Amino acid sequence: MLKKFCCSLLMLAFAVIFSWLPVRAGEVKSVAGGSGAKSDYKAIKKELEETGYVKLVPGETYDLGSKVLHVKSNWTIEATGATIKGKSCILLNVPECTGYSAIQNFRINGGTWVSSSPWGVKKSAIKISHGQNISFTNMTMRWCNLNYHSIELVGCKNVTISNCNIDGLGKGGRKSVEEAIQIDLAAPLTALFLKNYNAWGLNLWNGAPCENILIKNCYVRGCRGICANFASKDAKSGRKGYLRQFHKNIVITGNTIIGAKSEGLAMFNVLGSTVSNNTIISRKKKKSSTYSIGCHYCLMGKIPPLYRKFTVNIIGNRIGGGRNALSFNSHSKSGYDQVIIKNNKLYCKRGAHRAFSATKVGTIRAWGNYVTKW
Repeated sequence: MLKKFCCSLLMLAFAVIFSWLPVRAGEVKSVAGGSGAKSDYKAIKKELEETGYVKLVPGETYDLGSKVLHVKSNWTIEATGATIKGKSCILLNVPECTGYSAIQNFRINGGTWVSSSPWGVKKSAIKISHGQNISFTNMTMRWCNLNYHSIELVGCKNVTISNCNIDGLGKGGRKSVEEAIQIDLAAPLTALFLKNYNAWGLNLWNGAPCENILIKNCYVRGCRGICANFASKDAKSGRKGYLRQFHKNIVITGNTIIGAKSEGLAMFNVLGSTVSNNTIISRKKKKSSTYSIGCHYCLMGKIPPLYRKFTVNIIGNRIGGGRNALSFNSHSKSGYDQVIIKNNKLYCKRGAHRAFSATKVGTIRAWGNYVTKW
């Protein structure tokens, strides 16, 4: 009897001791439980500021309330198995410099990220500008209204988005062309929000394009699925200098990409890209519209001589659209240098003869493709 009592006393002592031990470094437990009555924002931000790493507990629900995480270089959010809710943007960085150095080595892995509203937040969920070495992996996102961006990259390079499930909420506007993943130039028309961070006297609208972007093994649905965007002119002067800024080396592979109201994939002013083993669909109903193209490539400005030779690879995809399944065109004299189209299945609502369209393409090498009316 005495022995059992001593054992019980010892176990109680250990329980008391361990109850006073701190949570493992980087781990944050939820106080809000997704109720909306409290916010977990302060605890998450505090841990990131102190250690640069936060781990959210699997099975718990966190609530950011209406707060936005202002993230910095060398921070990691590990959210596997956790659910995160909120009423505003999830996160953004404050660019205090350009040259792809405003934020570096930032990473999110895992988590189910859901809006507190069934219609979604009417803002971009994630905005990263002038950064490099960024990765978003294994995330499920049901955060934004369909008319807004789930991930917006502005003037970034060396970015990976992989194994993510990204979908907009609500119905989306009838004429909306907003994309779930937006790859943007740092320009007034494409990144107006940068005007909020000009306190340092920097030219944050320096036209910086995106480079080395990899999107793989994701499900993406927006009014437009994925778009590498262009800027037609300077909002103040009206000059068209941004038309000569080109994104470089974009790889889209192994994804399902849906444009609910517009193109599935739009690649504007992109030099050097590979689109392989994807399902790409435009669900735009108007068959005569350019927005109903499944995969749409277009050059808007004259290519500098240094970048004149580049190759576009379209390989092993299933692509469906209204006006065309796959289309290449150019508004400049330079045009595309070489396009390789191999082993694709192209479906077009206007008929098999409209499945592929090309103007101002230097050399097209096409074989093993199947075209049909959708």
